[in-house]
Amino acid sequence: MNNPINNSDNLNLDLNLNFLNLFFLMLFISLVVFDLTVYKFIWGIEGIARYFNLFSLIFFTFFSLICMTYMKLSIQIWAFIILPSLMMFMSSFLNISRYALQDSSIISFYGSLLPIAVMIAIPFLSKLNVINTSKIFSYYYIAILSIVSVSLLEYFLVFSGYMQPSLITTSGGTFMATNFSILFDLEDNIYNETDFSPSFYASIIESGSLAMLVLPAMIYGLINRYYVGFVILLISLIATVSLGGFLSLFLFAVIYPYVENKIYDVKKTTMRSLFFFFYILVFIVMAGFIIDFLIDYFNQKFAVVGIGINDRATSGSTRIDNITMLFGNLPSILIENPLGYELSTSSDEIFKNNFYGFNVGLGIAIYNGGFLSFVGYIILTIIFMMASISTLLKKKLSRDNVVAASSILVLLPFFLQRGSIFETSILVLLTTPFVIEYLNNKDNNAHDLNKGNL
Repeated sequence: MNNPINNSDNLNLDLNLNFLNLFFLMLFISLVVFDLTVYKFIWGIEGIARYFNLFSLIFFTFFSLICMTYMKLSIQIWAFIILPSLMMFMSSFLNISRYALQDSSIISFYGSLLPIAVMIAIPFLSKLNVINTSKIFSYYYIAILSIVSVSLLEYFLVFSGYMQPSLITTSGGTFMATNFSILFDLEDNIYNETDFSPSFYASIIESGSLAMLVLPAMIYGLINRYYVGFVILLISLIATVSLGGFLSLFLFAVIYPYVENKIYDVKKTTMRSLFFFFYILVFIVMAGFIIDFLIDYFNQKFAVVGIGINDRATSGSTRIDNITMLFGNLPSILIENPLGYELSTSSDEIFKNNFYGFNVGLGIAIYNGGFLSFVGYIILTIIFMMASISTLLKKKLSRDNVVAASSILVLLPFFLQRGSIFETSILVLLTTPFVIEYLNNKDNNAHDLNKGNL
């Protein structure tokens, strides 16, 4: 006979988990709409977006604090996820707070803590079965596919003359906007179908960032045989005209036959073997052309325009100079600014201190939190890359593991030329569950920290 008390407890547990799952889905949608995209600028709801993002920051922070008191986690998770994230969070929080007391405009820097707060919360959400690799990638795929599909349609309507964009101002400058998309105006910020940048932005502030976001969704679509979605995402990636996107796409094309054959539930057939034979053959034939194209595009992207005193650096060459300056002066930067830089919302104030590290996520971490943030960032970068590479070296893998490990690996070019996954809440949500699962599988018998129960 069933125990009514146990049945009641199970029902309450199911209800709580259902509520947490629904609440998490709402949080995910909130982060997409108010944090990831520029919908807040297009729709004129910046104030509402700030409140939603503040709520998300407070929720993830206090949720993590409560869970740390009551929930048990393995030493591996503490050492490689939570403690490095806490180092970044606390050092950045203290540095921001000390300057926010002097200048209220610095309060906006608290927004940079949101991805770190999300990172700290994910191990506990994973423990509660609220989030896992399979679920978050399905959410992510639907979100990114929806964003780019609507934007591709609007771009078509704009360039065919059926829709006219209007001027908007964003945190990244002025754009021409439709209902769900932005276009970068090359000249006078007045609608003219002949002077738009050819790069595809969708609703993301930078076309290169859009390329970075599309890659994991594109890989998910291909590995799971969602071919229509894959083609749409591939078109959007190419349309960004992003060098980092092209490099990552080339890297994935190189490893695709290898990772595809790692999937344990794929049957080996003659047609499949013939497909990969011709795939590799065509790739080898075209490799020289592709590499030449990437080199030429790199030279164009990072060229210096002009002669002599009139030299004018492109955005690409400026990015390279900034990266070189950051890593070339890294020891002195850390020694002179152990607690982080003097924060300012004025670009003139920032660059007068010879800080040029905003093209690299590591530079952003140092600017906000100094030495401790630097150490935490390095640990997280190493463990994420190690999880990716170690997983792909295994004999047989699930589709979820292939997708997640490949996504992290092919995003490597973005670690070197712009903010990496740790500066974007949605990418943190996307990739961290996989790393946690990797760490837990490595040490299923690890001793637990904390003695509470939840």
